[in-house]
Amino acid sequence: MARIGREATGVERESARPDVIDTGMGEIDGEWAGIVFWHSLEHLEEPGTALADAVGLLAPGGILAIALPNADSLQARVFGSRWFALDPPRHLVHVGASALRARLQELGVKIERVNFLRGGQVVFGWADGIVGLLPGHPSLYDAIRRRGARFQPLSAQRRLYALAAGTLALPLALVGAAVEVALRRGGTVYVEARAAR
Repeated sequence: MARIGREATGVERESARPDVIDTGMGEIDGEWAGIVFWHSLEHLEEPGTALADAVGLLAPGGILAIALPNADSLQARVFGSRWFALDPPRHLVHVGASALRARLQELGVKIERVNFLRGGQVVFGWADGIVGLLPGHPSLYDAIRRRGARFQPLSAQRRLYALAAGTLALPLALVGAAVEVALRRGGTVYVEARAAR
């Protein structure tokens, strides 16, 4: 944001950057032209409270942009406990697009855009889910991560198995993503809402 001439402050639990602070939304002051929750609400114990705090900080006409995994998605239904976006223990809550929209309306902001592809990870969610259904339940997500970032150690053979399966699953993952986006039940949801002027 600074590179395009905007003042911006990030909120994160741990950061050494001076423009990123470790605090909750309820501790922030001022009036903000825009607030972005990019795949962060699912990491909060009380996302509804964070949304209310954010709406209270918006300047008249300010924009609230949110992207998060969609618990109402076809992916969530098809893959159940193997759904990529469950991501325990990092994801503390799972919010559906319908609940998010209802909460935003309750808070008095006007929803201007809802998109089931823009939030990202839609195709990968399908690919990871398909691969996880194979014998041995390989994890495509672990296979693409650096060794130290994986949830479980992987042998070279098991990693190759997951990567090859992910490559073969890609056409089916693209079809799954296209269908769920067309049905407005994508694996992620992106919402823009505007505060009253």
